[in-house]
Amino acid sequence: MSPALDPVAFLPAEVTDELLPPWMAEDRRSRLLALLPAIFAEGEQSSFLARYLLIFETILDEYDRILDNLHAYFAPDLAPEEFLPWLASWIGLTLDEGWPVERRRSVLSRAMDLHRWRGTVRGMREHVELFTGVAPEIVERGSGLTLGHSSRLGHQTVLGRGDRPHHFSVILRVPDPETMDRRRLRVILEAQRPAHTTYALFVLPANDTPGGEP
Repeated sequence: MSPALDPVAFLPAEVTDELLPPWMAEDRRSRLLALLPAIFAEGEQSSFLARYLLIFETILDEYDRILDNLHAYFAPDLAPEEFLPWLASWIGLTLDEGWPVERRRSVLSRAMDLHRWRGTVRGMREHVELFTGVAPEIVERGSGLTLGHSSRLGHQTVLGRGDRPHHFSVILRVPDPETMDRRRLRVILEAQRPAHTTYALFVLPANDTPGGEP
């Protein structure tokens, strides 16, 4: 090959074989060449063929590295960051791309355990805490206290205010309520609450209390 066509000729003088692409390094041996009939490894053409095959070997080496570490792609703590949304989609989870990668990994690691608690107070509390970093207070509205050992319509006395069945309040106290993404909070609560329930959401400054009864 003439100098005008030799790609090595256009590289800086200090570049050595260690810095060259594999197919440009003169002393790099091709694994694929060794698998071909011996005639291909003889004569002047063997040097060109070896470097030509190294182009494909370099591409295949990358896939070999992926396959050798395939188990890591299914571990939230080890998977590449760009793989996390795909991994989350397998379990019906949507990750917020605005979260730090450490939080996304943490959510993925706990996703299956959280799924077992879906529709419960614990499940809602842990989901909200993962999103906000603050554990919410969840208050379930009771149905009143009955005096006596049995209940009979019109005869027993029930203490308590007007009942609102299957309703609960979520109270979240944060340093700056204005920065809280309430829309995202409601998406989480809608996904985690039992289908027959209703709720009220209070996002308050720390150490504050709701204006009305939760």
